[in-house]
Amino acid sequence: MGRYTLGFRGMRDDLIETYKILKGLDKAGRCALPKIPFRGAPCSDAAGHQVPDKEIIQQVHKSITGRSWDDDQKAPYYIYMPESLKGPHERHGQRNRGHRLPSLTGQPLKSGIDLRTEVPSQQPQAARIQRAQAERMRWSLELAQALVVLVLWICSGSGTGCPCSDRALCEPVTVEHEFEVFVFDVGGKDWKYYDWFKVTTIAAFGPYDPELLCYAHANQVRVVLRGVPTYKDIMDRNHQRKWINHRVNSVKRQFMDGINLDLKFSAENNSAIKLLITDLVAETTKKFHILIPGSQVTFNVPWSPDCIDGRCYDFLRIANSCDFLFVMSYDMQSQIWDICFSKPNAPYYQTLSGYSAYINLGIDSRKLVLGVPWYGYDYTCRQLFEGGRCVLEKIASRSAPCSGAAGRQVPYKEIVQHVHKSITGRYWDDEQKAPYYICMVNNTYHLVWYDDPQSISIKSTIMKKLRLRGIGMWNGNMLNYSDDHFIVKQTEDMWNALCPL
Repeated sequence: MGRYTLGFRGMRDDLIETYKILKGLDKAGRCALPKIPFRGAPCSDAAGHQVPDKEIIQQVHKSITGRSWDDDQKAPYYIYMPESLKGPHERHGQRNRGHRLPSLTGQPLKSGIDLRTEVPSQQPQAARIQRAQAERMRWSLELAQALVVLVLWICSGSGTGCPCSDRALCEPVTVEHEFEVFVFDVGGKDWKYYDWFKVTTIAAFGPYDPELLCYAHANQVRVVLRGVPTYKDIMDRNHQRKWINHRVNSVKRQFMDGINLDLKFSAENNSAIKLLITDLVAETTKKFHILIPGSQVTFNVPWSPDCIDGRCYDFLRIANSCDFLFVMSYDMQSQIWDICFSKPNAPYYQTLSGYSAYINLGIDSRKLVLGVPWYGYDYTCRQLFEGGRCVLEKIASRSAPCSGAAGRQVPYKEIVQHVHKSITGRYWDDEQKAPYYICMVNNTYHLVWYDDPQSISIKSTIMKKLRLRGIGMWNGNMLNYSDDHFIVKQTEDMWNALCPL
């Protein structure tokens, strides 16, 4: 079967090289070429010209040799005499000056032809006709076999581009998980060390990784595409349809399981944009569910529905039109309206208030997934007072006098390396339900707020309290997956904090 499959691909390419013989041909079919150098080599295939397969089929049965087989090269060929070389040349004993062409697939029919004994021009006319008919029948049979193999090849899933060794792993995941653990992955191979007993969906924000796809599907885990429509994709209905169709095709082509929608622009005080955004989500969900049965469409929303960072949407209608909302319960200090002190990235009570506000809009709590941060913020303190009160540089944001932009994000894998080297070690703020530590950099105090297994375990109780659909994090790559004993324990604790007993 493999032989005929390859042969069909050769037919599809529709180009087979032909070599002109100007220097003679021996009876074994060894064809000496004129020397046409290329890139320092004394000879090249520029001595030949390409011949489409449709011409080869017509020529081979008229050739001197018919189809011959080179068992060493595992390739067919034939030799023929151009019209311009016939006539006088034959009378002068130059019948061996012909053309040799590679041909299509098949088992060897004959080899070692002696051109001195097998010359069609010396055969009776009836024999030549009979031979031509037999050759045409053979080609018809081989083409029919190739087509049959092609049909079987397509029906069996070969040639569809499936990157997995098991074709079944390229089918969309349709299982419905009662509890969702939604993981954002930004690329690399960290996914190999995720807790696959917990993960239900991977949102692939990095380059497409077929190895990840196959492994996830083997564990009944969905892999969804990142979808970030532009302002134009929202405002123009034609662009909107094209954008949706393109994303559906991308997901199908890559054997993925849906899309995670994320908007990066404001819809504040603009009811028309809100309506168009809602329509985009609804139409995307409809197309995906129809064209990819079992697919998942989700939408990222801020920690609160109170128009955070200009993300002012019709949250109730969006929640009703897609599978669920991923609530980004972090970066809660994007605007600081009171005293410019550093604060936790995701304090417990502020997190709880955000989910309560969504539910008060009428959103089913089973449509909400709790997002937690696997990172913290390192703040440079202009002044440091007792109790970890760190005065920040005033960096305004959306009319607020201060913001979290005064700090920098630090992944948890760096935090666990630095905390035990800090001035204070790990401190706990019982009011905010969050840890922090203080360190000195270039004679300047820095305060680092972060989340760890304890703070995440406390926040994850919100799931049970409000009966949310599940939990997820930004992002799975922010843990250290080395084999150091201390690090392994910290990483396991972070994964376990997502699903407390």
